[in-house]
Amino acid sequence: MRTFAVALVSLFLFGCVGNIVDTELRREMTPEEIKKTLAGDDFRQKNKAREQLGKLPPSERVAVLKELLAEGDSPTRLLALSEVMKLPETTAKPIIEDVAKSDPDEEIREFAETALEMYDEEEEE
Repeated sequence: MRTFAVALVSLFLFGCVGNIVDTELRREMTPEEIKKTLAGDDFRQKNKAREQLGKLPPSERVAVLKELLAEGDSPTRLLALSEVMKLPETTAKPIIEDVAKSDPDEEIREFAETALEMYDEEEEE
């Protein structure tokens, strides 16, 4: 019983077990580190990088997303496009228009066109 109590108190004091190995990702990441992580393969690290992306000043966030849209593989560009859609419309719309016109992947262009249609529908209402 005592061992259980010690384990329970340790859990509450030190957090959940899964976070022990993530201490490096708890620190603030540079824009370059965020970009590299978002372009990587580790889903958990990508989620951490997305959180960090939201903490960047708007101009740096836009710069990272534009770089990912220009040089990333299709899944990375799609992720970047979904993050662009979280930006204010005045910032996001020109970027999305560019993706809709010039992305090499037809599915990503279609996704961008759908996003633009959503903006147009909002303007009509």
